[in-house]
Amino acid sequence: MSGLSQVPVVVDPPPAEWVERFGDAFYRYAVVRLRDPHAAEEVVQETFMQGIERLGQYRGDAPIDCWLRAILRRKIVDWIRVEERHRNNEKALAAEAGWFDGDDQLIPSSLTTNEPSGQVELAEIWRVVRQCLERVPRGLADVFVLHAMEHMEPKEICKELGITPSNLWVRMHRVRLALARCVSARMGIEAN
Repeated sequence: MSGLSQVPVVVDPPPAEWVERFGDAFYRYAVVRLRDPHAAEEVVQETFMQGIERLGQYRGDAPIDCWLRAILRRKIVDWIRVEERHRNNEKALAAEAGWFDGDDQLIPSSLTTNEPSGQVELAEIWRVVRQCLERVPRGLADVFVLHAMEHMEPKEICKELGITPSNLWVRMHRVRLALARCVSARMGIEAN
């Protein structure tokens, strides 16, 4: 039956109406999954662009919004993969610099040296670390100073700041990554 011609698929609504019809719902869907409004906007825009680019592949088996939502789901997964790769690179950079141990503790010996040229470099590193600490939110900086520099026990920090242990570790992770990025940028260290 190769003599049968295919009936063209009607796209309802047409692409010109997608943003108005599906934009808000897709944005909410993406924000819930990504927890980042800017990233959500980006993946929704990419979804509509890819939908337009691949409209010829739409067979009409499902409503157009379902087809677009499948594209959106793939875009969200791709975004999460890229972010995870980026986070892993930041962790590797901090570990490579040798400033933190596995528990996010600053390794004091990593920032000390007896060589005169090393003393100058250390003074510069500490100056940059202090500048970077001033740039991160106070709640993050406080946790870092108490944990990594003052070597307070986590229970003490939680009690002192009135936060939960989970929140403490989230803050430590965020401040460590922020400091690694900031110090690396200011010191001219390149991430892999």
